[in-house]
Amino acid sequence: MGTIEFEFPAAMQEKLGFERQVTHIFLLEFLGERAQLQPKTEEISEVEFVKIDQMDERLKLVETKNFFQNNLGVIKSGIFLR
Repeated sequence: MGTIEFEFPAAMQEKLGFERQVTHIFLLEFLGERAQLQPKTEEISEVEFVKIDQMDERLKLVETKNFFQNNLGVIKSGIFLR
């Protein structure tokens, strides 16, 4: 769908050893069983399903919220209600 790119503040750059982050956004339809979705790394602590009208309040980073709001029409068009 797109990317979100931002630079870390200087103190965070020193701590992480990275200057910036690029996040690639994908829209996928999961066809398996919920129990199959388990975190595989320490970076992701949990996996959960959230209703689309609750996404904005769940997102923490401004860049992520903006991406979600700017692409809501595309996101909704990719969701199939059964």
